[in-house]
Amino acid sequence: MKSPLIVDPKDHKWLLLETVIRNFDKRRVGQEISKAEINPVPLARIYLSIIFVSMFFSLDITYAISEIKKRPQLRKFLNIRTVPSADWIYRFSSQFSDEQFVALTNGILNSIKPKKRTKEPQRIIIDGSALSIELNWF
Repeated sequence: MKSPLIVDPKDHKWLLLETVIRNFDKRRVGQEISKAEINPVPLARIYLSIIFVSMFFSLDITYAISEIKKRPQLRKFLNIRTVPSADWIYRFSSQFSDEQFVALTNGILNSIKPKKRTKEPQRIIIDGSALSIELNWF
């Protein structure tokens, strides 16, 4: 049995998804969608929001669509008036390759908070506790 999609404004997953979905109406996200040569942009925003929900919660698109149809609060959260069928979503997602989809997703996520140009060196913290290194090469 799959868990229902109930919007919880206090849950950190829903807060992060809200940040992403709320930026779908911005001009920069529309530019990223156009850059990927996806038309029409308004429908692409709806389709991508449903795809993001299904990816974010590791659900099938058909189950995500059935939950969106059942729950008006979820439709309001996604800013969707009419819910498209799963067939339309699958047709939409078949338009581009895996590399194009990854580039589009990265562009959308990077457009939320653009990079600031600073002269400070960046620090990267890496947890290397699971790495095993063989130092004796001979």
